Amino acid sequence: MINLHRASLFALAMVVSASAIAKETSITPTTTTPIIPALSSDPQTLDVVTIDGIQSTGSNSYVFIYMDPKKISQSQVAKELATVNNQLAGLNSASPISACKVSFDFNSSGMNCGNGLMQFNTYDFYTYKQSFNLQSLPIRFNAGVKEVLGANFVTPTASFIGDNAGRVVHIHFGVPVSQFLIHVDSGQAAAPSVGNIQFTVSNGALDVLPGSVGYVAPTDVADSNVVTLTAPTQFVGVQRDQGFTDVRITASGGQSQAFVADLFSVVTSTNFNHLAP
Repeated sequence: MINLHRASLFALAMVVSASAIAKETSITPTTTTPIIPALSSDPQTLDVVTIDGIQSTGSNSYVFIYMDPKKISQSQVAKELATVNNQLAGLNSASPISACKVSFDFNSSGMNCGNGLMQFNTYDFYTYKQSFNLQSLPIRFNAGVKEVLGANFVTPTASFIGDNAGRVVHIHFGVPVSQFLIHVDSGQAAAPSVGNIQFTVSNGALDVLPGSVGYVAPTDVADSNVVTLTAPTQFVGVQRDQGFTDVRITASGGQSQAFVADLFSVVTSTNFNHLAP
């Protein structure tokens, strides 16, 4: 377990509680994943709209899965992923959920899900071990395989000082998408670590300096309204009928602008346009 040894990091609302420890070590949790309402993608009158608590049909969702290389050889990875995905397919969810393999169980970055569909920037989103309110997946993992979470901060370790506040997160999509959502944990109810999340979308990388390798000048940049977090866990996101290839997630309010997330969902523009009347 990670020892959050800096007093300032208690503001991140990521202190490991006894209940969280019990949850992580449980193989067959009694909780279930939230049932996501299935809604059609209706045309919107606004250019960009924020989404609070809903998820459209036609979406694909991802969870982070870690495999210990000391227990799972490279030749076994595909079989283990298939085992996890078969169980995920049986969950009661309006959106198909797939496993997204990550390199480490914490402080891994640059995650890539869906064969390039969803690419997290290397230096602002990391894997994490614990949460206050998110429920573990109700599936049985083989030895050496486990679910991990995502967080907009670096966890302190013997080698890393860690962050005092959450970072701005950038995600690039391999194809245009029209909807993107995350299921976030805002920390302790009495002292949430984050109060609001804003999604800014564009076609082309945001906040990348001209001249950088792979730089594409952003076009059609549009800010969404800020989503206020009103529950310990909440689906929040952004929708733009015309589609976008990049999103910037900016957290504000709360104790430290830090959040943890366990589910990441996208609707490609192809699927979105197909579903729209």
